[in-house]
Formats: sequence, C-alpha cells, structure tokens
Amino acid sequence: GAEKIERKNVVVGEVWVLSGQSNMARPLRNDGFDFPFFKEYSNDAEYPQIRFINFGSGASATPLEDVEPVERKRAAAWQVMDKRTSQLVMSIGFFFSKIIHKELNVPVGLVQLAVSGTPQSAWMAKETLESFPGENTKANYYESLFDSNNKKMGAAKTEFKSWADFDKAQQAWRNDPDAKEGVWPGDGMITDFPSVLYNTRTYPLAPFAFRGMLWHQGESGPGGAYGPRMVAMIKQHRELFKNDFYFIFGTLTRKTAVPPPMSPQTTLAGNLNLSMIEGDQQFGENGRAALVNFFDIGNTSTHWAMREEAGRRMALAAMDRVYGQKHLFTGPQLVESKIDGVKITCKFRYVGDGIEYEPSIDGISGVVIIDKKGERHWADVKVTAPDTIVISHPGVTDIAAAYYGAHDNPHETLFNSDGFTAFQFVVGQSPYRKTLDNSPMLSIVGGQNGKADLNVSHVRHNGYIIAGIEIKGPQGGSLTVKAYVPADWKGVEVKIGDKSVPADKTMSEGDRKYITLQVPINGPKVIIAEQGQLESFSKVNRF
Repeated sequence: GAEKIERKNVVVGEVWVLSGQSNMARPLRNDGFDFPFFKEYSNDAEYPQIRFINFGSGASATPLEDVEPVERKRAAAWQVMDKRTSQLVMSIGFFFSKIIHKELNVPVGLVQLAVSGTPQSAWMAKETLESFPGENTKANYYESLFDSNNKKMGAAKTEFKSWADFDKAQQAWRNDPDAKEGVWPGDGMITDFPSVLYNTRTYPLAPFAFRGMLWHQGESGPGGAYGPRMVAMIKQHRELFKNDFYFIFGTLTRKTAVPPPMSPQTTLAGNLNLSMIEGDQQFGENGRAALVNFFDIGNTSTHWAMREEAGRRMALAAMDRVYGQKHLFTGPQLVESKIDGVKITCKFRYVGDGIEYEPSIDGISGVVIIDKKGERHWADVKVTAPDTIVISHPGVTDIAAAYYGAHDNPHETLFNSDGFTAFQFVVGQSPYRKTLDNSPMLSIVGGQNGKADLNVSHVRHNGYIIAGIEIKGPQGGSLTVKAYVPADWKGVEVKIGDKSVPADKTMSEGDRKYITLQVPINGPKVIIAEQGQLESFSKVNRF
C-alpha cells in the first residue's frame, strides 16, 4: 500500500527479562547514590550491541492486552547502552549482559520489568495465587492477600481507603492523563496488591520471545511457601509465553552490621532462602532453572554493593545452563541428609572437584548441632567424600538437628573447589531453646555509633576484614572498635588500607583478648590478622 515503515539499526541476539524488586530494579544511577564507586562502571559501557528497554507501568486488577494505555502514548524505545545511558541500566543486568555479549559475541537485549519494594505475589497471575490455600477464612491465597491489602490501606493515612478508591482515580487519570501533571496516581501500597504487576508488565509482554528471566526478590516477601509459589509462577509464565525459557534467580544476602556469633546460634525461622532452595530443587534437574547463592555478598544495607559479583554469578549460570559452557556458578547445596544418632551425613551438589571445609576463627565450624534437650554445640565436621561431610560432636549421642549459616552474618566454612560458599541448610527438627551470645567478636565502643555501621566481612581462622560504613554519608571520622584476638594466634597485625598500624597492646576480658583501634568511616578496609597472614587478606575485596 501507500504506507512505508522503516526500521534501522536492528540487531538479533539473546534477550533476557529482568524482574523482581529493588535489588534487581536499581540501575547504576541509584546504586551510585549509595556507593559512589558505581559511577566508575560507566567508563566501560560503550556496547552498541547491548540494548535495553523499560516495559510496562501502573497497576491493574485484570490483565492488560497492551501496556498501560496512557504510557503507551509515551512509549519507551530500545536504547543502546553507552556511557550516558548505562546509568539507566539495572545494575545486575548491566554486568550480566556484558559477560554474555563478550563470551558469545552476539547482541544482548534487556527487558527491564523489576519494581522496587514489590512482593512476589504482585508478579503472579491471579489463577496461580488461587491455587494456594487461603488464610484468615479466605478461600484461597489471592483472596487472602487482596483482603489484607485492602484492610492495610483502609487503616493507613493515605488518599485511598481501598482498591476501589484507587481504581476510580486511575480511570480518571486515564481519561485526563495530564491531570496531576501526568503522574500516575498510585504508590507503593497499590503495587503491593496481588497480581497487579503481572497484569501490567508480564502479561502484556506475551508472546514476546526471550531466552530467559533473571529474578531477584524476597525482602518484601510474602513468606510461607515462597519456593513452591515460584515454581508455579514460572510454570504459568512459560505457558503464557509458549516458551520454556530459562529462569535464574538469587537468594537474599547476609547482614554484616553484626559479627559472626561466638556461641552457637540458630536464627533461621521463616527464612526465605530455605524456601528458595526448596523451589530450586522442585524445578528438577532439567527444569531450566538455577538458584544462585548471593548470601555471602551482602553488606550492612538491604541494597548491597556487590552487584558486579551478582551479575557475574548469574552470567556463569547462564553460560553453564543455557549456552553449553561448563561453569560452577554457586556454592554447595544440600540435597540429601541422614541423622544416625551420633552423626549426620550430608550430601551436596555444586561441589566442583570436591567440597572443602575450613574452620573459622577460634576453630568454629559454623555448623550447629542440637541435641534432643535443645542444647546447642559447635559441631565437628569431616569431609568423607568429594560431595559428602559428616557432622558430629563428641558429647552428643542424641542428635535432633543441625544448622549451617544460621545467623544474619554466619561463619563461612564450607566451600566448593571454586571458592563459592555453601547455601544455608537445616537438617532435622530441634526443640526451641534461646541461646545468648555474651561475648561478641567485635563491638563499637566509641565514635559515630548510630550514624555508621561496622561491616564485618570475610571472617576466617587466621584473620578477618572490617570497614566502617555510612550509606550515603561522607568520608571522614572513625569508629572506635574493640576487636577480638584469638588465643591461638601467634601475634596480631593490623592494616588500614595500605598502612600497617601498631597492634601490640592487648587487653583481657576474662579468658578473651582484644585490641582497640580506629576504623575509618567510608574509608579503606581494615585487616586484623595473625602475624604473617596480612598478605593473603590484602587480596580480598568484599565491599
């Protein structure tokens, strides 16, 4: 006919969808507000064959055939990644896409869906949520969530008292999109409702073809059967897109503002990571899904800094599962266990050339054994095969359970041959008994306490690394920190950045020894190590 449509600069390559909440949604620009060094990443961002687009907006109780009609008139376009536009690329996707592009020498497209602060349920289809049991007398999980969100909105001091109130305002906005300066009338309470983001971002995208989805979500829950819901969600998505796409997702991270415990702790109740592992294993060996352990790359903030490592691990998972290269991309994951009175035998996958055990400071194993009276003990750990360990304790003959990684910032003692730390795990069931830790490894005793946190990272048998962190704060000032010196160390050395600091004055508290030092805020890392061990710790960067 008379109409001519022309498209230029078209590329065909590997397309990945980025979905979830803030730790996926945050672009380089936003992460740069918290961590200024993110601005340096744009110096390596000139990749004309990497493209990205933000897709979808708003919220709806029913699926939309196309993206929000008002936003469609302002439709976003694919953008080429370069030094300027890279600040708008979601950080994990930024690092992931560069590795995929370089390894395969093909164009890479990123479809950016993720939204900060949103729950898993907002991304699930109504019919999928309805397949799970209800709560609070409601027939199914969808009804439970919708009802609880309506009640929460009714009690809040907000413009809308129910979904119906918001829906009227949204319809008025659609009729006159320039009202309220064109701003969508919703907020974070609206995007908490079940299915509302699936309806406006995921459903309208179908039947667009893509290779896989990167997902990171969890801080906003909801808890319960998170892993099984994830499996059901991806099954439904695959049916929607008529595409058995790959699904790569990451665990939640640790919180390093507290040091690893010096007495056995078991604080894993309701932990989403355990449910994610359950979901990962429900996908099955050929389920085109992979869970990547992010637990060891957290810091003092919910929005952690090590996005580059997260993107690298997800890229390794893609290269291994999708593109036929063999890579270890995550740490050992428990797949089989047996309690036999005086011992527990545990078998793992993702061990590479073999699982490795390295005791932590004071010889702490990081594995807690609980007897049938509820008493907790640091376990003895023995590697008996490349994929197997045996857990025991000489004083326990009635083992009820064992925990690994049972703390906000636990000891890391189990690794695979590539150095990835093991997933958290629980074996058996234990009686409840509160355990107090009255002898902290580190404590802030002066300085800007309350404004800055102590980031405690990379604790090992012969040393550990700390840093003073104030998110969005300036560099300057210091924290006065009391730091533990194990009795079995043959002397202690301290290094702040590139400068060695005298550490010859120790003080005793009971049977424990400590030193006091000044830790810079938003400055260089501080290494506290046994005499002669500084060099190995200087090579570590976990901030």
